[in-house]
Amino acid sequence: MLVSMVIAAGQHVAFKSSPLPDYRMPDTPGSYSRQLPEAKGGTFIVGDPTRLGPEIWNETLAANAWYLNSAEVQNLYSPIMFAKYAEDLCISSHGWTCAAAAGKLFETDATTGKVLADLLSIDTVQILRDPDPGSGGVFSGPPPNGWHETGRSADSVVWVRDQPRLNTGQLVWASEGTALSLVSESNQEVVIRVDRMGDAPGKAVLSRLAWPGYNAKGAAVSAPLRGYLLELDIPAGSAGKTVTVHFEPPGWPVVVGSIILAVGVTAVWSVAELVLHRRRRRGTRTGSAEVAVPAAEAVPTERATS
Repeated sequence: MLVSMVIAAGQHVAFKSSPLPDYRMPDTPGSYSRQLPEAKGGTFIVGDPTRLGPEIWNETLAANAWYLNSAEVQNLYSPIMFAKYAEDLCISSHGWTCAAAAGKLFETDATTGKVLADLLSIDTVQILRDPDPGSGGVFSGPPPNGWHETGRSADSVVWVRDQPRLNTGQLVWASEGTALSLVSESNQEVVIRVDRMGDAPGKAVLSRLAWPGYNAKGAAVSAPLRGYLLELDIPAGSAGKTVTVHFEPPGWPVVVGSIILAVGVTAVWSVAELVLHRRRRRGTRTGSAEVAVPAAEAVPTERATS
């Protein structure tokens, strides 16, 4: 306790106020629902809103403030970054990015021939103004083919796909000669039907970060595309079969087993302690009961001898 008090006193001396900046975000929950009303499907925010004035919070949000908004935004706060994803899109742990992320989103991936925004299942992009002088770039230009502008202000512009795909976490690419269709999809599992395949094995990519814990039945999880997108190797001759992709945190059976063991030990220990406690009380009552003591016998005294 003394050490903690000394450290706390030192912190108060060194930091007169919070070391974090005051972002001056709205102070009522209802103020977080009006941003990006035109957003459709997966949404990505380009730029750093903290470099603009507090009025920017009327148009966008940052980090976990997006949980109070209905938009399906990828730019959330994360203490555990997926390094390759963060490097590719220059995204920080708080969710804001460099201005170059706008151009990166619409680059064509060399392996799949698909635009990165398609591989990430992004249907809405909001680009924030870069306050650096002469940095108009993508912010001032027109949207790419297949997209349209739905809103513009002095600090932000919003692009939405002409035909939103609404396929976050699902199939986004299959190799040539391989035709796949979605059977079912949830946060933890995706079931895919192999409709057609050539003579060679096929590949498929899902718009999911390839965190440890993904496994596949009917296929194999391979090295991730671009170092972070979940990719599958589908064996030849799989036409007509299904592939099930499932996520389970590493060591999850051990965790569940440990919880069950802990609950079981606690229950057994509690019952055993209750039984022993009752036995001890019973033994105490028996030992403290009154015991009849026989009357003392007369002790003969030694007669005096003359």
